[in-house]
Formats: sequence, C-alpha cells, structure tokens
Amino acid sequence: MTPPEVRVLLVEDNPSDALLVRAFFERAESEFTAASEAATLAEAIAALRSHEFDLVLLDVGLPDARDLEALEAVCSEAPEIPIVVITIKEDEALGRLAVEKGAQDYLSKTRISPEVLFRSLRYALDRQRRKAVEEALWRAQKMDAVGHLAGGVAHEFNNLLLAIKASAELVRMDLPSDDPMREDLAEIERATDRAARLTRQLLAFGRKQPQQPEVLDLNEVILGMDALLRPAIGEGIEVVTRLEPELGRVRADRGSIEQVVMNLALNARDAMPDGGILTISTRNASSHGPAGDLPDGAVELAVTDTGTGMDQETLGRVFEPFFTTKPQGRGTGLGLSAVHGIVQQSGGDIAVKSTLGEGATFAVRLRRVEDEPEEPRKSGPPTAGSGTILLVDDEEVVRNVAARMLRRSGYEVMETGSAAEAIAVADEFPSTIHLLLTDVVMPGGSGPELADELRASRPDMKVVFMSGYTREHLPIDRVEGSSAVLLEKPFAGADLLRTVEDVLTE
Repeated sequence: MTPPEVRVLLVEDNPSDALLVRAFFERAESEFTAASEAATLAEAIAALRSHEFDLVLLDVGLPDARDLEALEAVCSEAPEIPIVVITIKEDEALGRLAVEKGAQDYLSKTRISPEVLFRSLRYALDRQRRKAVEEALWRAQKMDAVGHLAGGVAHEFNNLLLAIKASAELVRMDLPSDDPMREDLAEIERATDRAARLTRQLLAFGRKQPQQPEVLDLNEVILGMDALLRPAIGEGIEVVTRLEPELGRVRADRGSIEQVVMNLALNARDAMPDGGILTISTRNASSHGPAGDLPDGAVELAVTDTGTGMDQETLGRVFEPFFTTKPQGRGTGLGLSAVHGIVQQSGGDIAVKSTLGEGATFAVRLRRVEDEPEEPRKSGPPTAGSGTILLVDDEEVVRNVAARMLRRSGYEVMETGSAAEAIAVADEFPSTIHLLLTDVVMPGGSGPELADELRASRPDMKVVFMSGYTREHLPIDRVEGSSAVLLEKPFAGADLLRTVEDVLTE
C-alpha cells in the first residue's frame, strides 16, 4: 500500500541549496514531496496561510529573520505542524536550542543526504504525532478527573437544591393566593432553577447529565426555541436559520439539545460585541463526521457567527472546562465544555473552525435514526394518592421534604436513611409496601442492591430511583423485574407526585 503523500514546505533562500533538496525529493521514492517553496519568512507565512502542509523544512538563515526568529514565527503561525530546522554549519548548540523552542529535529547543510534528510523528516513527523497523542490523552484524563470531581459536587449540590426548592414549594402551597410572600417564595424557586442549570452544566461536560432520549427532528427543536433565542441574543445581531427540509431524525434528550443550541448561540453572541449575523443551520451530513465514527449517516447542526474568531491556541482549549477568554465575572468557562459533554454523551461529535477576525462555526453531528418521533405524553396535575411508600435517602433534608410532599398527597410514608435500615423496617412491616422510593448512591448499600433484596420477598413492589447522575452511570437497569424509573434531582414536588402516581397505576 502506497503511503499517503506528506506535503513539505521548503523554506530556503539559497537557490543552490533549494535545488539540491528539491532534487532529493524528485529522485527518491518517498512519501515526502516538496509541495511549495519560500525564500523568505514573509513568503513562508503567506504559504502557511494559503495552503495546507504536513511538515516544514526551515533554513534559519533567512534574509528577513535573525537567529531563530523564523522558527518562532512559524511555530506561532502553525503550532500543529512539525518543523525540521536546517543550520548553516554543524552547530549542535543551535540545533538543540531550536528543538527547545519548538522544532522537532534539526540537521546541518554539511551533512544533508537523501538518507539523512528523509530520516530526519520521518523522525519529526513521528515525534509530532506522538506528541499529539500524548496531549490528547492528557486532555482526556484531565477532563475525566474534572468530570468526576464536578459530578460529585453537582450531586451533593442537587440534594441541597432539592431541599430548598421543595421547602419553598411546600410553604407556598399553604399560603393564600393573595399573600405577598408567595412572590418571594417563587423567586427562591427561580433561583434554585438557575442553580440547577449550572449543576447540569457541570454534569454535562463530565458526561453524567441525566438523559431522556427520544426521536427528535432538530428543525422542530430549533424552531421551537425561536421565542427564547431571539430575546437572549438581543438587538444588533441578526439571527438566520437555514434548515434542510428533509432532515433526518436523531435520538437525543430534547432538553440537552436545547442546551447545546442555547450555549452555542450565546457564545456566538459574545463573540460579536459590535453586532453581526448568527446563523443556525441543519443538513444531512455524510457518515464521516469530524471524528469519522458516525455510522449510517449523520445529521449536522451548525452555529456560525461573524465575530472576532479565535487563534490556534484558543481553538486548542475551547472545550476545556473553566477555560474562558471573557473578562472576570463575565463567564464560567462551562458553556462550551458542557456542549462537548452533551454531544459525546449523545453519541455524536463536534468540530470547530475559526480564523482570528473571521468568525467561527461549531458543527455538531449526531447519529441519524429511521424511527418515527414518539407522541408526546399528555399529563395533568397529580391526583391524590394512596398506598405505602418506603422512602430511603441518606440525606435527611431530601427525606424530609419528599416525605412531606408524599404525605400531603395522601400516601403513607416510612422513612429510612440507609439500605440496612430499610431492610429492617420492611422485615417488621406486616402489610404491603407498594413502592420503594430510593436514592441510588448511598453509603453501606446502593439503591439497586436494596431493591433486589426487598423484591425477593415482595415481588409486586414497584421501584423508583432518585439521583442527580445520568442513567448510564448508574447500575439501575439490572434490577430484576423492575422498570427502573429514574427521577432526576433536583425535582419539583409535582414531578415527584406524578412519577409516583404513574408507576403505581401502570
């Protein structure tokens, strides 16, 4: 199999030396080819901006650059391209300094031969590839570590938000409709909703955000967000939609996709402080996305702006958690990292293209499915309930507010703080336990383990799990004979009661 062609930019001001190197390329049976030549640093920079190269062969003795200025300029212009430096004489110190400043290898003009030249070029290319792999691995490990940390923090934070939100809801329900305190309580609930959105972003970039995938038409999702998007973008920015009419469907969580669109749109808005055009487009893409691993075709959602654009350094870090170019207090650095996490969690990929001063395009590609969209489920307010519920959560504040909500609706509730306590209570309870409502992650025994043990003697008992983590990261689907319903924290009282009612009446 013929190796792929490696395009080399030869930067050499001496015509004789350039002719010699060019002859090596032309005579040798090698994958390397002198795709372009430059005699000055200015010509080299222009070539890098107008063509794509895999490697640069750079003479450091150029007429418009002193010492290693040419190397520094080329590294700055194209940091991802490996460079082999050519020195005028055998100067080991200069060669080592060049490598320290970014070159992958160096060689002397007095020692150039076809074998030495191509060995040096292959070494430089291999070294750059190893460096890229190592950096990708380091970024993945860092993202994973931060994701685990953020996921743990978000989980604990969600428990507190649940207690605050549900307590405010309970108090509001006891107040007369004209009581002025109802608005204060509503403001508390709105604040907890905003905080919950932040925790969802923390979970999203760690790919642990709870998901409820469904078959979606991305065009319908985008059009449905119009009333929310335009006020958020503000005046001075024109919003344009270019939606492919016969767009394929995808399977994803609607709320997460809305979060992706909103985060990308707000990022584009911030990149256009003096106004511009924000374009949201969709199309049926080929099966080869930016990562090249989307089978059976793909559907693309792209957000393009005409803003300030990004340099290469920013592009390399744009999806890092907590990385932001905004002034202090203007951004958390979570928006784009959350987008990246959501897209990966949805089985897709995302790529960004940008040039400084020329705007940016973020392209999300998701797997295409042939399924038909499900009919939206109609549900009214929860009705008064009956039955016995065993409530298990190691967080006392969560147990308290959930129990109050359930008892208020008519259920008999037994509360415990651990799996061991729940087993003891169930063993001593002579009547039917209709539902086990349990947290998933608890010290001393998990919710799924508890459900398995209790259902061994009470096979008709229904089960609802509570957690701030996503289903993929929880061992709940293995519970024998259980539909494994997951209630996402922090939840509203109405969501809790409706879920319990649905499970008990199914």
